[in-house]
Amino acid sequence: MPEAGRGGGMAPAAALSKLHGELIALCVVAMCTLQDNAPEWAHSVVKRTGVTANPADLGVTRDDFVGALRSLHDYVERERLDYSIVNARTIDARTAERLWVAVQTVSRQ
Repeated sequence: MPEAGRGGGMAPAAALSKLHGELIALCVVAMCTLQDNAPEWAHSVVKRTGVTANPADLGVTRDDFVGALRSLHDYVERERLDYSIVNARTIDARTAERLWVAVQTVSRQ
C-alpha cells in the first residue's frame, strides 16, 4: 500500500479502504445474526481471515452501533434503497442490543 509522506502511515485512500472492509465485516456479523443466517459462519470467516472487526478494535461505541441500527430503517426508506431485511424486520432496542452482543464476541486483534 502507498505510504503517506512524513508520518509513514497509510495514504488516506488506503486507510479508508481498510476501515471500510473492517466495518463491512462487523456489519456482516450483525446482519447474519439479525437474519438468523449462519452467524457462526460469519464469525468463523472473520476469525480465519484475521480481519479486525470487533467494535472495540474499530472504535465503534455501543451508543453509535445501537443508534445506527435504530435509525437504519428510516435511512433505507428515505434513500429508497433496495428491499432487505431492514424493511422486513423491526430493529427495536432489544434487537439492537442482541446484535451489539453478537459483534462484541468477534475475535479481538
